[in-house]
Amino acid sequence: MYTFLPVIRDVPPVNESEIDVVFFDWGGVLTDLPSIVIPQVMDEFGIKRIPEEQRSDDAMGRFHQLERGEISLATYLESARRANPGSERLWDPDDEAFVYPRLFSRPAVVGLVGDLREAGYRTALLSNNVAEYWDFVLDTLDVDQLFEETFNSAHVGHRKPERAIYEHALEAMGVSADRSLFLDDNTVNVEGAIGVGMRAIEVNSSDHQMFDELHRALIGS
Repeated sequence: MYTFLPVIRDVPPVNESEIDVVFFDWGGVLTDLPSIVIPQVMDEFGIKRIPEEQRSDDAMGRFHQLERGEISLATYLESARRANPGSERLWDPDDEAFVYPRLFSRPAVVGLVGDLREAGYRTALLSNNVAEYWDFVLDTLDVDQLFEETFNSAHVGHRKPERAIYEHALEAMGVSADRSLFLDDNTVNVEGAIGVGMRAIEVNSSDHQMFDELHRALIGS
């Protein structure tokens, strides 16, 4: 089973760090991995899996439109139903197969955010997400205590790894890219952050190397 427990026992104080703001992704960093949970839900509810290359529609492209706020959830659900009947259930908040309630928060990661705040770091949430799901996301976290700001791709109008969403978040936080750190579970999103000059860590490991990377990123050594 996938686990990620980023525990830094001695978070360096912010005045000793090269980082001012730490940005966290939501799904896959603060929560369980969607790529593991979604197939489990599909199996549980008997939803057929159709490989992306065999689909007649641009399923991923349509979901990206939803994440940018370019189409409504109702439009996306109808498109998903036509392409693969039953798959729309995964993304319907009124359906028992809705994925989001099964993306459980990782207490150790949430605790890490709190530890960083206590040490004086500014923190923000930067997520590819859906406007109609945002209240659910915020209800699963003590957002006011954990994050100074939250950024949802559907509200910004751009999604990771597009350059504009990182630039928007950096400008809104008033921080330069080289004084920021970004954590995400998706390689392309990490590369996008690095492309604008941010430090970034791909959250894909539960071993001590991950802890070391985070500590090095904070103290710059």
